[in-house]
Amino acid sequence: MADIQETEQDQDVSQGGSLDMIDEVAGKIRNYLYHYKPETAPDIGEDPSVQHIGPMAQDLLKVPGYAAAVKEGPNGLEVDTGRLALVNAGVIADLSRRVIMLEELIASIAGAFGLDGSQPEQAQEDIA
Repeated sequence: MADIQETEQDQDVSQGGSLDMIDEVAGKIRNYLYHYKPETAPDIGEDPSVQHIGPMAQDLLKVPGYAAAVKEGPNGLEVDTGRLALVNAGVIADLSRRVIMLEELIASIAGAFGLDGSQPEQAQEDIA
């Protein structure tokens, strides 16, 4: 297996970086129900009667980072599902960090108002 090392051009785009993709994904990428066209389905080994769900290549091109998951195929633009999975893994990690941050914020606010079973912070100061 090849040794993969970071280069000077590598960029961390998580945690609110300049290319924080979570908001971009939410605003620009949608899932669609679709069938492959009968004239092109056999060329890519698909059954045109089978319904699929997923994003369109055109939507992926609108989001930095996701454009790498689009390739030109014999019948037009195609989604490279392997590359899409890699990008999605990173976005899932970003979402997990965001959820943890929001849970900590909610817990902090709940504690400040005594909603976690403790006395509100101001009441604790008055007692002391």
